[in-house]
Amino acid sequence: MQARRALRFLIVLSWGLALAGAVLSIVLEDKLPPILRTYVFEQATRARGMADNVRVVVFGVLFCAYMTASIALFLLRRWGAWLYLVLEIVVLVLVGFGMTGPTVYHPVEKAVSSMGALAVGAMLALAFGTDVLSPGADGPAGRN
Repeated sequence: MQARRALRFLIVLSWGLALAGAVLSIVLEDKLPPILRTYVFEQATRARGMADNVRVVVFGVLFCAYMTASIALFLLRRWGAWLYLVLEIVVLVLVGFGMTGPTVYHPVEKAVSSMGALAVGAMLALAFGTDVLSPGADGPAGRN
């Protein structure tokens, strides 16, 4: 039962850290050095093209898929763990090929984001490295 509780705690922690990172990005934007603040402002006010619209749609779909995967994982569904893992790989590939472009973070926001990445790593380690998602693990309620 402890492993399931730990998995669920990590999922909620990752949600909280993602929300905290989003709030911090807004709150701390004016605390950036002037040159970075100018860059962020220019990126926010520049004209949008078709590629930007495609990015919004792709990342919107990925966000919905992430929420589906994390809720399924919270409900201890094995397919949720696999979907979450596939989404992590897809996002790494998209970021690696420059789909997001250059990004600017305040150090506090980046620290919170890094803690979220650690929580996700621990979630995946519990999901795939233990029997927490097995039907009979830790008593009844193993649903796949």
